[in-house]
Amino acid sequence: QKEKGKKPLPEIKTLPEPVKRSSGVNPNFLCDNASYLLGVDQKGKPERAKKCFEAAKALHQKILAGVDSPAAKAVLAYFEHWNPDTALSHPEIVKNPDLTAGGNLIFLFWRRSFLSGKQRSTKRSCHLPSLGKIFQ
Repeated sequence: QKEKGKKPLPEIKTLPEPVKRSSGVNPNFLCDNASYLLGVDQKGKPERAKKCFEAAKALHQKILAGVDSPAAKAVLAYFEHWNPDTALSHPEIVKNPDLTAGGNLIFLFWRRSFLSGKQRSTKRSCHLPSLGKIFQ
């Protein structure tokens, strides 16, 4: 990831079309703000953030049910195990409080591949080819 000084620069990613929200709870797939993906935010409305998280969890479970992909399984495992009640004490959020400031978060899938006896890590956006028809 590129940096400017000590601060990482944002990266541009191709994602599914986001939903249009003016009010209410309406999650996006694979990319959303902290209310939806962490269940917490800095807006002072913890109950709404938990509702947003539960809606995002339900959406991802619905779309990814039965998808045989390491990335899909990782996203489902995240929603199964993440606890919004303890999110603010998670080491990554303590270290990076801006995660809850309102910007978008994205699921990324890190894959290790072994080529020619050398180990290399590859960072990729969560790629779920069997879901392509949903977004056409």
